[in-house]
Amino acid sequence: MDSTTISSSATKPARPFRLWLYLLIVFGMSWPFLFVNIFIPVTGDEAYWSSFAWAGAGMLMVTVATFIAGRWVFRDGFRSVGWRWGNTSSWIMAFGLPVLIWIVPAVLDLLVGARTFAPFRWNTVTQTLITITFASILGFGEEFGFRGYLLPRLWWMGPRRAALVNGLIWWAWHYPLFLIPLVRSMVTTEQNLPTGWTPLTTVVFLTLPHILRLICLGYIFSYVWVRSGSIAVASVFHGAWDAVRNLTFFWLVGSGFAGILPGVLDFPLPFLIELVLALFFVWCGRWVLPAETGACS
Repeated sequence: MDSTTISSSATKPARPFRLWLYLLIVFGMSWPFLFVNIFIPVTGDEAYWSSFAWAGAGMLMVTVATFIAGRWVFRDGFRSVGWRWGNTSSWIMAFGLPVLIWIVPAVLDLLVGARTFAPFRWNTVTQTLITITFASILGFGEEFGFRGYLLPRLWWMGPRRAALVNGLIWWAWHYPLFLIPLVRSMVTTEQNLPTGWTPLTTVVFLTLPHILRLICLGYIFSYVWVRSGSIAVASVFHGAWDAVRNLTFFWLVGSGFAGILPGVLDFPLPFLIELVLALFFVWCGRWVLPAETGACS
């Protein structure tokens, strides 16, 4: 075969990246799985397995949609994703931050008696093993799309502004998982609202801290990817964050401090730690993309 005969797909030039089109593809392909997860009427242990399966599928569909976008829609490839393993300090950060955010508050709760270990159940052991096994794989689903592919294409805004926009998009992707159960609980349980409050004001009031937390996490997750330059580190960090959070609540039950005040896990100390970390990374972090990653126009 003549060396100049190359597949037509390899010679086609890249198209300009369009954020709205990328989000349409990603949200359109992944959200249906999130909505199935929300509306399946299961409780107890079945609720965990249902959520794990459907939400996990939604996370993986972010990668599928991103591959379609990068390979056939924009044809700009995946060089920016960060195909490297990362250095030792990156891996320390990937495992150390989840411990700081979740394990430290859990230990404080145990020390003051606000939480105790849950009764042993084989189903909890199964949930633990499945969570540990698949957490980083599911984490790759989101990190490949939102950090590895999308973040460099927002870099023209400036690193911190790009991370902010990325965090807002990430929050919007998660929002149905927060909003629909909240509205459903207000409708089905007819819970009492504070005097003068309407369902709308309740949703707005509870949405604000949800936005703030996802933006903080967006900065943290983005910084881990930027500093490591590694999709492997970012995926393991995402998986570790999810897994350590879940395992904390699998194995600990809360009674509150002295039976009255909430424990620090409920207060919530994890969110305060995330807020401090996000602010530290924003003002003191070194937001420079690795050379082999590079910003995309």
